[in-house]
Amino acid sequence: MSGFTYGDSGPTAEVAEALLEVYGTEARYRPKAGGAPLDITVIFRGPRRTATATANGRTEKAKVSGPFVRVPRHVLADARQGDTVDVAGHSWTVAQPPDDDGAVWVILPLQGPIPREPLP
Repeated sequence: MSGFTYGDSGPTAEVAEALLEVYGTEARYRPKAGGAPLDITVIFRGPRRTATATANGRTEKAKVSGPFVRVPRHVLADARQGDTVDVAGHSWTVAQPPDDDGAVWVILPLQGPIPREPLP
């Protein structure tokens, strides 16, 4: 699997760049070690940009590179490397677990995409 760098060309970039145009894209999060799938929102951003989100009057910032999932901590606090996110007919793999920093938002870098069959 390869990471996505904004401005790349090829199938990976075509999918990711299309999603960059949308602020939030509905997706299905699938834990690697069982558990129920979750419906989440995927936010895609290019490298060397700062992601900012506000919740409950608190603003969080993080440098991000490539596509990532951003959700409130209580939703994906237990995310693990190897979990997948299905969006736009592709499966993205969680590259690393979230930081255990107590921040309001969990930001998970993704690797991929891996083409897959459309979900039923």
